[in-house]
Amino acid sequence: IALPPLSAGLQSLAVQIRPRIGEITQDNNIETIFVLVRPHRLRVLVVAGGPSADFAFLRRTLAADSSLACQFHVMGFQDELVSQDLSEVDVLVLHDPAPTQISSVDDVIHQFVLTGGGLLFIAGERLSSSGGAAPSALPLLIPAAALKTSDHPLQVAQHGHHHPALRSPGSEVAGWSALPPLLGVAAGLRQSTDSTVLLEAGGAPVATAASVGGGRVLSVI
Repeated sequence: IALPPLSAGLQSLAVQIRPRIGEITQDNNIETIFVLVRPHRLRVLVVAGGPSADFAFLRRTLAADSSLACQFHVMGFQDELVSQDLSEVDVLVLHDPAPTQISSVDDVIHQFVLTGGGLLFIAGERLSSSGGAAPSALPLLIPAAALKTSDHPLQVAQHGHHHPALRSPGSEVAGWSALPPLLGVAAGLRQSTDSTVLLEAGGAPVATAASVGGGRVLSVI
């Protein structure tokens, strides 16, 4: 469906079909939804704990999306994330940082989420070697043991079926289990009780979501 340009702000959209002969009711022939139209492309800051094939794939995928305005930064082994002005950022992506790389700016990240920012936190080998040490008070999935290949397929958790993070036009929820086995699943996890499990493998959470203040946190391992 082609849409005309919409003004920034909250807009209502309605889809209606013509009545058919023999319909019992026409009350369900129209569907109205509300959408928030942004005045600009979604501004995304992506920070990686170090170079990796996974980060290279993530970078290519995000850069190919014309609805995003992305900035990328790769930290070195001894680097830490310095305090940045996040007022011009809508979404912060942290890809496998070591606890020492982000501990000094935990308050900045926490405040960013509280005031409406979005955080995608992707844990990996750097965090798994920390023994489950939490780099933040935010509801994150933190591996407490080395990552290993899962013996179970990826599945949508009970509360993940209707979560907007898993919605994709024309896709089936069952398609998640058809993906190849995960190469990095943690046997031990630190999981916040304030988060909702979206994806799991063999009962172990793989992705969780939580609302924090005015923002949202999506944590993936």
